[in-house]
Formats: sequence, C-alpha cells, structure tokens
Amino acid sequence: MAAPVTVYGPVISPAVARVAACLLEKDVPFQIQPVDMSKGEHKSPSFLKLQPFGQVPVFKDHLTTVFESRAICRYICDQYADSGNQTLFGKKEDGAVGRAAIEQWIETEGQSFNPPSLAIIFQLAFAPMMGRATDMAVVEQNEAKLAKVLDVYDQRLGDSQYFAGDDFSLADLVHLPNAHFLMNRTNKAEFITERKNLARSSALEISKEYTDALRWFHYRTFSLPPPGLLDNMIVASKDPGLPLYLYTFPFPCLFLSKRSSKIKERMAGLQVFGQPASTDVARVLTCLFEKNLEFELVRIDTFKTHHKLPEFIRLRDPNGQVTFKHGDKTLVESRDICRYLCNQFPNDGNKILYGPGALERASIEQWLQAEAQNFSPPSSALVFQLAFVPHLSHLGIRQDHDVIDENEDKLKQVLDVYDDILSKTAYLAGDDFTLADLSHLPNSHYIVNTERGRKLFTNKKNVARWYDDISQRKTWKQVVKMQTEHPGAFE
Repeated sequence: MAAPVTVYGPVISPAVARVAACLLEKDVPFQIQPVDMSKGEHKSPSFLKLQPFGQVPVFKDHLTTVFESRAICRYICDQYADSGNQTLFGKKEDGAVGRAAIEQWIETEGQSFNPPSLAIIFQLAFAPMMGRATDMAVVEQNEAKLAKVLDVYDQRLGDSQYFAGDDFSLADLVHLPNAHFLMNRTNKAEFITERKNLARSSALEISKEYTDALRWFHYRTFSLPPPGLLDNMIVASKDPGLPLYLYTFPFPCLFLSKRSSKIKERMAGLQVFGQPASTDVARVLTCLFEKNLEFELVRIDTFKTHHKLPEFIRLRDPNGQVTFKHGDKTLVESRDICRYLCNQFPNDGNKILYGPGALERASIEQWLQAEAQNFSPPSSALVFQLAFVPHLSHLGIRQDHDVIDENEDKLKQVLDVYDDILSKTAYLAGDDFTLADLSHLPNSHYIVNTERGRKLFTNKKNVARWYDDISQRKTWKQVVKMQTEHPGAFE
C-alpha cells in the first residue's frame, strides 16, 4: 500500500535529502516520486501546480501540499509531533524559547551556509557529472564565504554539543545534506575536518537513519541495487535514471507603547538593536506592532560601523542586520525573530499572524521561505542600488546598471508567480494577512518608492492590489513614520 506522504524531487537533491532525513527522524512512512529536471519535468504544468517556482522538493500528504524544504520540515514536526523524534523541533517544556534557538540556526543555514556550500558542491560534484567544466573562480569565491560561516560555527560548537544546545534538532539536520556532499563528494572535506569543534561535533554527525538514507539515495541515483530498502521508505519508481538537481539561488533608545504594569513585567527586556531604515529591523518592528508588544529600540548606525564593535558581535550572526533580546534570550535574523514573537506571545495583538494551526502555518512557512530564497535576493540588490546608493555619492558609490538590469529580470520572474497566486487569494497564504505578507513589506516599500522600481509592482494587477492593501496597514505606516523620523545613516 502506498505511503500517505509523497516527496517529489530527484533523489540526488540535497533539498530532497533534507526532507527525507526529517521524515526518517519522525518515523513517517513516505514515498519518493522522482522528478527528472534534465527533461524539464519541474517546469511542466502539472508540477507547477504543486510548486509555482518550478523547484524541488514538494511534499504532499492527506491534508496539504507544501514546498520549500525547510518549510516542509517545520510542517512535518508540527503535524506529526507525536511520531519518532519528538524533540526534533524543541522540547515541549522549552516552549517558544527552545524553538527560537532552533529557528535562528535553521535560518542561518538557509541564508549563510547553504549558498556558498551548494555553489561549491555544484561546481565540484555536479558539474563534472553533467559534462561541464568546473569554474574555479566560483569555487574560490564561495570558499572564502563558507570559511567565514564555518569559523562562526566552530566557535558556537565550542560552547554546546549541537547548534541549539545539547540535543540534536532540526537546526543540525538541515545542515546534513550539504555537509555530507562536502565531506564525501568533493575534495573540500578539510573545511570541516580542520575545524576542531566542527570535526568532533555531533552537530554534523550523521545518524544511522540518515546514513542509510544517503546510501539509498547514492545507489538509486547511480542505478545500482540498493543494499536493502528502509522499512518506512517506499520506492515510487524502480528506474528513476539520473535526475540532476539544479538549485536556484537562487538610535537612541525609543520606548514604545503604554501598557499595564503586569504586561510590562511579562514583556520586560524586549529589545531590538538596529536602524529603523534597515529592512531587517523594519520587518521585526512591524511584527512587534502587529502583536501589540512593548519594546525598546536601540539604534545601531551600520554606516558608522558600530555594529562591528565586539560587544555587538557577540549578540549576532555573521549576516544579520538586527539583533533581538528578550531577557536572557538573544536572537538574530529577522524572520526568526518574527516567528519567536508569534510563538511566545500567541494571545497578543494579531492572533492569526502565524496561523491558527499546523496547516495554516505550513502555507505561511512556504511563502516565508519563498520570500527569503526567491524574493529577497533580487529585491535586496534593487533596494541598495535604487534607494540607498543615491544617498552614498559622497562616498564615491555609484549605481551599477548591470546589477539593476539583472535583478529586475529576476524579480519580474518572481512577481509573475506572485501575480498568479494573488489572482486566486487576497494574500499569499490565503484570505488573511499573515507573516508571509508582512515579511515582504520592507523591500517592497523601498522599491515601490523609486521611479524605476515602482513599475515592477504596478505593471502586475494582482501584485499591485496586494501591495496597496498590505502597505496601508497601520502597523506598517507606524514603521515608515519611524524611518522618516530616524533615517539613520541618511540623517
């Protein structure tokens, strides 16, 4: 009998492996439905109905369909909470605090570790299989990026056994596919083995289940008989051929709100470090206003490099532009902070911002991931070129029109998908405004308020209607007002 869960994607894909490893940890039966990307199956009309960006994997169970591997893993942990490893997404007694510790490292993996490691893997492992020449300039460029990330990881793993503490969690699992490829399919294993804590750390230790899964993937990919199929994995096709996975990279203190002393005591210590003009800070501020929470904003002037001071470095990851503190808890990465606020204060303010249940949350998560992976890279490049660079001419910085042209094309493709989705629903995840929409506001605002960027949104009827709607929310207008009053480096 077929498993009730199907994962669509080529078996060699690190993203498919990420989902498979999560299902194995949760002891959820599933089947793999191969997608041959070399034949363009990921761009077929039937597959685009499942994944509008034409990327893998896609997850489907009896309740819903979810895309984006990390969003899928979150859904699996929520929907199948009582199966398998029940602490994979945090212990119940640790609540939102425990989950936030995991979330920040999941986001770090997606934003900081995945891009350079996957670029190296593609050049050294996949390109030769496809008959392509390895671009060593790309390898060297991403080696430098990866080294900086792994230095941070090595320091972190000197303090704890795993990324989020002393228990293996989803924060560690999401790193496994790329780490495995680096160790076993390229000549770059020293990136891990030469860093003491990474080398010994169980954070990158491969569990027996994951080892079995990877061996299964390896044998299936190269059309060799598997050494024994796992009991809870059902093979959808005996001869998937050689599908190749091609990944698309894709303030002085302000005290806000007046509330009762009881609420103030419960929320004591909510602090945001950063500039209101920062898109990451703006995302967090909007979420705080939506949740009607009292907080303190401590301005950090990025252009004056205050954020490089040692005491601030200790609070943050290598790429984030915002740091959040709640008592003794420190978080980085704006989307993670928003998730934490929704989980920690579910009964405050907008109670459906992160969805009322696992199904709604899965839909929100896939669009949060789409924003981070597909929308943010080109839109962030355009924000800098169109909105920020004109203010930096005194530093000798000029607009790069090649960069603008390239990222306009990329963003147009993303917004084409959004326009189609928004022709069916009022908002990205359904008929209610959620964190999926909120996360898009900061970059969209900067782009729409430039003459050249505005057309990217106004030329698409449904996107234009959607942006007009979400940008009129009082919470967002409050953030825009703060940006105007405290423009940071542009004061």
